[in-house]
Amino acid sequence: PGVVAVDRPFIAFNQYISGQLTTEPKISSPYLLTDYGTYGANGGAWTPSYKMDQGYTHHDSPGGNRLWNGPVAIVKDSDNNYHYCAVYSNWYLASESLDNDYAILNASSTDPTSSWTIDTTPTLINPSAFTMVSPCLAMNSSGFGVIASAGHSGAHEGDTYLYADLRVCVMTTNDYGATWSAPRTVEWDELGIPTTVTLQDSLVYYIDDSTTALYEGDAFVGTNFDMDVVVSEDDDIYIGFNLLWGRPGTDGWFPHYFFSGPCVAVSQDNGENFTANRIAINNGFFEGDSIIPDMSAEFFDSEIDLALDEQNNLYAGWLDRPGNPVELAEIPRYNATADLDYKTDVFVARSDDGGETWGERVNVTKSLHDDEYQLKMAKSASSRHGGTVYVAYCLADPNSPIIVNGDDIYTDRVNEIWVSEAREFPGITDVYEPEPNKISGFSLLQNYPNPFNPDTRIEFTAGSSGPARIDIYDVTGRKIDRIFNSQVVKNNHYKIDYHADHLAAGIYFYRLSNGTRIETKKMILLK
Repeated sequence: PGVVAVDRPFIAFNQYISGQLTTEPKISSPYLLTDYGTYGANGGAWTPSYKMDQGYTHHDSPGGNRLWNGPVAIVKDSDNNYHYCAVYSNWYLASESLDNDYAILNASSTDPTSSWTIDTTPTLINPSAFTMVSPCLAMNSSGFGVIASAGHSGAHEGDTYLYADLRVCVMTTNDYGATWSAPRTVEWDELGIPTTVTLQDSLVYYIDDSTTALYEGDAFVGTNFDMDVVVSEDDDIYIGFNLLWGRPGTDGWFPHYFFSGPCVAVSQDNGENFTANRIAINNGFFEGDSIIPDMSAEFFDSEIDLALDEQNNLYAGWLDRPGNPVELAEIPRYNATADLDYKTDVFVARSDDGGETWGERVNVTKSLHDDEYQLKMAKSASSRHGGTVYVAYCLADPNSPIIVNGDDIYTDRVNEIWVSEAREFPGITDVYEPEPNKISGFSLLQNYPNPFNPDTRIEFTAGSSGPARIDIYDVTGRKIDRIFNSQVVKNNHYKIDYHADHLAAGIYFYRLSNGTRIETKKMILLK
């Protein structure tokens, strides 16, 4: 099921009508019901369930449709008409050897308690032309809408998806979902995400007593399935996704904190062009973690949700490990054959400038020894109380009896569903005002001289006001010095002189951490 709130609540769900799961296709249709507007005790009075694919038969579904499990958007226009849009998957049995496709349903109503006018020729996403995985959907009151998903152009062969093959994919509408643009991929270069590893952000991949090798070449760039999208009343698009970036390898890949983590892709021209900004340094990267070479043990795939408030402040919610050391879950979440996940908390951050910069992340749940999962955040937030959002999540009881399929996993045990109200989010512009006439942007310059013996100077420009620090690491990833730890002012320029007479000759790394940004450079000490 799904829940949408406009001026009244709407509940969307799909209903299986017939069929046996393993021997014949189950017929299934989407339904919608709403409150009569009473908001009374026990949920008030609810309408009958309206069949939202009435009059439409999918071209490959004799006997009825097989539509299920899709996102739903409902908006109200300036003439007080309601508009419904949903992206429902049409599924097949494995024996049918057909790829799942998606039907983009749409309907309208002047009174959703009495009837809906349903479009009987909905748009279909052709799986032989374009692959979209778990689409998400958003729409505004003027009829501009977006479907976003991980995917790629062309059909998908086989059952396994590779992260490196997935891209952010988008479709747009200007008429409440009646017609849609062709789906397209948003390439990494368009988002400003590098597809090569250079010396500036190189990963050490071979170390012995005498040799240190730095990797330069193609980067591993990818994303996972979990995305979310919101659109403003000004038709601005915000897509939340998780970025995986690092060095490829025959035995896996080596994620790196330079670019990995939750990100937001932003378009202000109806999806023609996008830029991207990272929301936070997370997904397992914490102070004290090794920065080289193999971070795979400290990385996991996070869920992500977005929200907008009435002042167009943007909120991002995601799952991350709550701190060091890492705690593993008692049992897997979804798959009995999978490795154990990390225990995670719910985190939220706010942006006051359309996703360009983000305030400090807030741990909403603060439960180090519990494991929240299956995050959902309401798309509508409020600016009151310093920003207010609502998040829901599951907590499984790993000691409860297995009650579903017999697998020892979270989803087969008793789960509690929690809803949290989170307030008072620190924003970049809430506390700090930008200084005029200063060098602009976040930048860490190359130390000079380099190589050096034993003195060198490190300079940087603060990208945001707040705490900043510079740490020195050796080639094993061990932190050996902290040479700067102070409050900085946005756009101001800073110089630090470093005396390294106490260090042995060799390669070192210096890392600047400032707000939500991290940058690292290499330096060489000669003696």
